[in-house]
Amino acid sequence: MLRLLKLSLPVVVLGVFVGSNDPLLPFLQGTWIAPLFQPFEYGNSIIFNFSCGYLISIFFWFLLVHIPESQQRNIIKDNMRKRYESFKQNTICNLLYAAGGTAANYELVNELCDHNKFKAYFSDDNRQRWYDALNGLDENNRYIYDIHIDLKLLYNDISCVLNSVTFTDDRCHTQFVTLQENIFKLINYNDCHYDHIRHISSFLFNVLASWSSIDGKKSEDLIQKLIDHI
Repeated sequence: MLRLLKLSLPVVVLGVFVGSNDPLLPFLQGTWIAPLFQPFEYGNSIIFNFSCGYLISIFFWFLLVHIPESQQRNIIKDNMRKRYESFKQNTICNLLYAAGGTAANYELVNELCDHNKFKAYFSDDNRQRWYDALNGLDENNRYIYDIHIDLKLLYNDISCVLNSVTFTDDRCHTQFVTLQENIFKLINYNDCHYDHIRHISSFLFNVLASWSSIDGKKSEDLIQKLIDHI
């Protein structure tokens, strides 16, 4: 819609000038574009009235529709960004506590919010840290419970995005829906068993390390990229 208005606006503005019976504006007289704005000999009132009406409609649409929608979109986008940051921080903190109890601290948690540093901390030569975290999750339901809470909060904010934002990119919408479905499956397990630990650990590693079991390491945070496209 906005793109169409941008394309049609110059034509409508030109219609106002060529449809008017008034003299050409002084600052346009004598310029190379002056011939474009010369009034038509016939049909002036029709072109002028149509163009003016179109411009007034654009003005009220921009004032009453576009500005409020943009403000709402920015609020939802900012809330989604904060929720995702909170999810990463809280989940990483729980993983660190599950892995070693006292290993979690504010500086390390914030550092591991970077997907590259998270992967380096929990994989390759440091893979044992990830196994320790999974064992800690399996042995202490408290950490799983806390992670479930943050997953539910993230799920609720994704639902808000899908219900409130009009997407122009079908792929972005599909990826949000897929993410919501994956989270829904994780938070609806009734007990903490091995399969659940395996599924939730796979999801968390894929998200926090920006890793794909099919394509491998990604160069950017995939969820943050989705949020940026809201």
